[in-house]
Amino acid sequence: MVRWGSIGAVATSLGTLLLFCCGASMVTAADKQCSVTVSPKSGTAGQSFTFSGSGFEPAQLTLHKNDAEAGVHDLTISKDTWQVSVISRPGDEGSWSAEFDSATCTAVATFKVTLTNTDVSPIASGAPTTGNGLPSSLVLAVVGVGLGGGIFMGRRVRGRAVDNRPQ
Repeated sequence: MVRWGSIGAVATSLGTLLLFCCGASMVTAADKQCSVTVSPKSGTAGQSFTFSGSGFEPAQLTLHKNDAEAGVHDLTISKDTWQVSVISRPGDEGSWSAEFDSATCTAVATFKVTLTNTDVSPIASGAPTTGNGLPSSLVLAVVGVGLGGGIFMGRRVRGRAVDNRPQ
């Protein structure tokens, strides 16, 4: 014999499951798919970063540097597919995120601004040189000055009497 309480519990569970499934499909149908990408993902100061988005029309761009707000900009975009460019400057080095907001959704893209490549001379860095490390005229000048100075000092010292007896 089946009890009415068991049937009621099963019916309530099935009804709740049905409502949950219908509710979930309604939410996904109402939400728009919005996305944004950035190119390049990393660049030096002075680099232009281009954001490409689709699925929404953002009204505002909020930039964050190292998780701190760095600027808010109003946008006037009236297309479903769009592009926005931002140019970095010296001093902008760090991790950045660009948050594009509209009435229907928010999309975020991250990028990095790196230090400008600073070439260091192998001579200044202490790295061993190979091939054309130093010009031969510079090497000859240094050796010549060293030998000349050594000869000059040797003659001056030889002309003096040195008394190295204990006193």
